[in-house]
Amino acid sequence: MFDAGYENIVSIDISDVIVDKMNQIAVKRSKPQLVYRVMDATNMSFQDEEFDYTIDKGTLDALACGK
Repeated sequence: MFDAGYENIVSIDISDVIVDKMNQIAVKRSKPQLVYRVMDATNMSFQDEEFDYTIDKGTLDALACGK
C-alpha cells in the first residue's frame, strides 16, 4: 500500500517481536514513516475517528484466495 501512495499507515500486532522486526525492516527499506505498534486488536487504544479506513489483513488474505 505504501508503494501505491498510501503513506499514513499504522499497523498493529500483539507480538512485540514482530513489531520490532517490522520496524527494523521499515528503516532498512528507507520507509521510517511506517508505524508499527504493539497492540491487542480486541483492546485498541486509538481515539474514535482517528482513522478514515481500517483493513484486516486476514480478510484480505481470504479474499485473495477466492475466485
